[in-house]
Amino acid sequence: MSGNEFENNLYNAPNGYLEAGHRRTTVEDVNSNQTIVTDSDAVSNSVPRLNRYRRIFILEPPVFLLNFATSLTSVVFTNQLLYQSCTVIFGHTEAECEPMLGISNATINHEIENQVQPYVSRIILANSLVSSIIPALLALFIGAWSDRFGRRPVLLIALIGIFFGFVVSFILAMVSAKSPTNPWLYVIAQIPAAVTGSTCAFYIVCYCYITDVASPQLKGLKMVLNDAAVGVGTVLGTLAGSALFAHTSIQVVFAVSGLAILLAFAYVFFVNKESLCLAHTKLGYKLCQFFSISHVVDLVRTCVAKRANYMRAFIWLSMSALIITNFTSSGEGNVFYLFLRAKFDVTVSQYSDYNSIGDAIQIIGGIFGVIVFRKYARFSLVTIGMLSLFSAVCESFVRAVAQKFWEMYLGTAFGFLGGIISPMLLTVLSFVTPTNETGKVFSVTTALQVITPLGASPLYTSIYDATLSYYPGMFNIISAVLYLLSFVLVALIFCISKRKGIIVSPPNPARA
Repeated sequence: MSGNEFENNLYNAPNGYLEAGHRRTTVEDVNSNQTIVTDSDAVSNSVPRLNRYRRIFILEPPVFLLNFATSLTSVVFTNQLLYQSCTVIFGHTEAECEPMLGISNATINHEIENQVQPYVSRIILANSLVSSIIPALLALFIGAWSDRFGRRPVLLIALIGIFFGFVVSFILAMVSAKSPTNPWLYVIAQIPAAVTGSTCAFYIVCYCYITDVASPQLKGLKMVLNDAAVGVGTVLGTLAGSALFAHTSIQVVFAVSGLAILLAFAYVFFVNKESLCLAHTKLGYKLCQFFSISHVVDLVRTCVAKRANYMRAFIWLSMSALIITNFTSSGEGNVFYLFLRAKFDVTVSQYSDYNSIGDAIQIIGGIFGVIVFRKYARFSLVTIGMLSLFSAVCESFVRAVAQKFWEMYLGTAFGFLGGIISPMLLTVLSFVTPTNETGKVFSVTTALQVITPLGASPLYTSIYDATLSYYPGMFNIISAVLYLLSFVLVALIFCISKRKGIIVSPPNPARA
C-alpha cells in the first residue's frame, strides 16, 4: 500500500489527504471570508511551477544562513556581556576582566567570575523573555494566516526583523567601543525580531512549507535535511564566530551576521515560490485579517476536535513531547556555556570546538539514523523518535556526572541521535494532522515551544545560581528527567498505535 493510500485510509480523503498526484491547494474566498481547500487539479493553471533549485533544496540554504548568523554571535555575545558587566557594572579594571572575553588562556579569577556570572545570567534571561513573549502571541495567528494567505510573506518579514535586530546590536557595539555602555541596552536589540515573529514565525512556516511540497515518503528525510542545515549552520557559525571575534571585534561579528540574514532573505525572495495556490487579494485585506479572532478560534477548534483512530491523542502526545524537549534545550541554552566556564575553565575557542564537534556528531548521527534505521532496519519514525530521546537522556546523565572536560565529549557521543528528535516528531505530527490544518497545529506547537523560555529560563537560571558553588552541573539532572518524560509520551504513541493497528508515520521508502 502506498503512502498516499495510507493517508486516505487514515483520514478518509475528504477530511485529510489526497490521492497520488494531487496537491492540496488553499484558495481564499474574499466575499465569504472562508478558506476553501481544493485539489490542485481544479486550479492547475494557478499552481506555481517548482523552481529548478527547489527540486534539490526546499528551505535548507536560508535555514543554514539563519543558524549561521545566530550561532556566529551567540557565544561571543555572552562573553561581551560578561566583559561589559565586569567593567561597567562592577567597576573592575580591563586587565581583570579581559579573561572574560574568552579569547586567551589567561587565568580566570573565579571570585570575579562568580560575582559577574549571576548578573549576566539575568541579562540573558531578559533577552529570552523579550524574544519569546511577543513571538509566542504572534504564533497564535501566523499558522492560520499562512494557510489562507501564503507561506512566503511570513518567511520574508521574519528575516527582515532579524536583520534589523543585528543592525541594532551592531550600533550598540560601536557605542560601547567608544564609551562605557550598560550591557542591559542589548535587550533593545531583541525587539525588531520579536515584533516580526523572529525565528518562531520563520520555523512555523518553514515546517508548513516542507509539508506542502514534500511527498509523504520523503517528509521525514526532508525534515532531517532541514535539521541538518540547522546543525551545519550552527557548527560553522560557532567555529567562525570565535575565530572572527579573536581577530577582529564584536562589531564585525554582528555585521557578518546581518549580511548572512540578507543573503537568506534574497534566496527566499528570488528562489522560493509560494507553496500554496491563492486567490489574489489586496494587501490591506490581508493585513486586517492577521489579528482576526477567527484564527484563534480555529486553532482551539482544530486542537480539541474529536478525531477517529486516536488522532487527537497522537497530536497532543507529539506536541507535548516537542514542547518538553524544547523546554529543556531552552533552559540549557541560558546556562550551558557558563557551566563549562565554571566547571572546566573553557575558553571561547574550546567551547567552539566542543560545540562544533557535538553538532557534527548529531548531524552524522541523524543522517545515519534515518538511512540505517528507516530504510534498512525498517523502523517507524515513532521508534526512531524513541531512540533519539533515549540517546538524549544518556547524554544529559553523562554531562551531570562529568568531572573532566573529555567526559563531556563522551556525553556527546552518547547523544549522537539527539539531533533528530524534532524532525521525527514533527513528521509524525504532520502525518496525523490533515493537510489543511497543518499550519494551525504547527502554530499551536511552536507558540507553546516559544513560551517555554518563560518557565525554562527562570528554572534553569535559578537552579544554576543556587548550585554554582558546589554542583554547577545539577541542571543536567533536570534535563535527563525531562527527556525521559518525553520518551514516555512517545512510547505511549508507539504502544497505542501498535495495539490498535493504527499507522502514525509515513510508509518506509522503497529499498534500493
